[in-house]
Amino acid sequence: MNNLKKLRKEKGIGQVELAKLLGIGQSSYSRYESGLTDIPTDILMKLVDIFGTTTDEILGINNDQDPGWNVVSDPNDPRFPSKYYPAEPMPDLERETSLIPILGSVRAGYDNYAEENREGYLPVDDRLKVMHPDAYVLNVKGDSMEPEICHGDMVICLPDVEVRNNDVAIVCVNGDIGTVKRVRYENNGLTLVPANPHYKKLHYSAEDVESYPVSVQSKVIEVRHKYH
Repeated sequence: MNNLKKLRKEKGIGQVELAKLLGIGQSSYSRYESGLTDIPTDILMKLVDIFGTTTDEILGINNDQDPGWNVVSDPNDPRFPSKYYPAEPMPDLERETSLIPILGSVRAGYDNYAEENREGYLPVDDRLKVMHPDAYVLNVKGDSMEPEICHGDMVICLPDVEVRNNDVAIVCVNGDIGTVKRVRYENNGLTLVPANPHYKKLHYSAEDVESYPVSVQSKVIEVRHKYH
C-alpha cells in the first residue's frame, strides 16, 4: 500500500485541495490514494515536489526488506532441490574466445513469453564455458528491471547454478511465460521483485508454485549493456 494518505495528513491538506494542486479530479486522486489505480509518472513527480520526499516513500517501497516477510535463505524444500553447484569464474575479457548461444529474448515485465530461438553467439571467458557448458544468453525486452537491467541489454544465464535468495533469475510461469526478476524465497512461496518502482512485486504461494507451475530456471550472472 502506498503512503499517500499518511503524507497528505502530515501535510495537513484534504483530498480536494491536493487534487487541485495535481490538476486532477478528486475522484481520480482518491483512486490513487486507495491503491485502486497505479500512480502515473507525471503525477508521481508532482507529489514528490509537493511532499518534498522520494518516489519510494510515496509508493511505500522499502528497499531493504518488506516488513513482515519471513525470508528463507536456503529453503530445504522439494520445490527448490539442493545439489552441488560449481563456482562462478570471474570474467576476463582477454580470455573471451569461447562462444555461448543467444537464445532469443526474455521479458523484463510480466506479459510476454520467453523465446528460445537461437539468434547467434556471444563470446565469453573460456573458463565460464568449461565450468558451465549449458550457459546461454537472452536479450531483455521491457523496463521493469531498470536501472539494473535495461531494455535491449543481454543477460548471461547459468542453468546449473543455485539461485539463492535475492539473486536475479530467469523465471518461467505456467510452462512458458518467461521473465527476469530478483527472486525472494519465503516460507509460504516466492516473490518476484522488479527493480523499477513503477512495477509491482508478484507473489506466488506454495500452492501457486506447484499448480502453475512457477519454475526458477537460471541464475543471471552478468549483464551486457548496449550503448545507443
